[in-house]
Amino acid sequence: MSGDSLVVPVILAVTCLAIGLLGAVRRFPYGHWAGLRTKTTLSSRTAWDDAHVAAAPWLLAGGVAGLLVCGLAACERHPPSLLEGRTTPVVMAVEALFVVVATVVAQRAARRALH
Repeated sequence: MSGDSLVVPVILAVTCLAIGLLGAVRRFPYGHWAGLRTKTTLSSRTAWDDAHVAAAPWLLAGGVAGLLVCGLAACERHPPSLLEGRTTPVVMAVEALFVVVATVVAQRAARRALH
């Protein structure tokens, strides 16, 4: 497997890590083009911040899991058939799972912030 085939999966994982880290410290720009953008999270700065703080552990875990899959794919000790040609779909599935959970958690936190 060439290093070029890991570019997209690594970018996905690092993006989750970046959003998780910025959210955890309440530094993710409000209304930015990225993030957990729902009607509820965008309704106020407090809802936005609370949502991203609540989602941060899930986004960080998703980013770490994605990087672990990429590391496994790059490791030459595993049998070539283990992830060969499937790294991007596997990382995308892992990231999607964590982002869905993070979005549900964020939505709940945003609703609490509005009440």
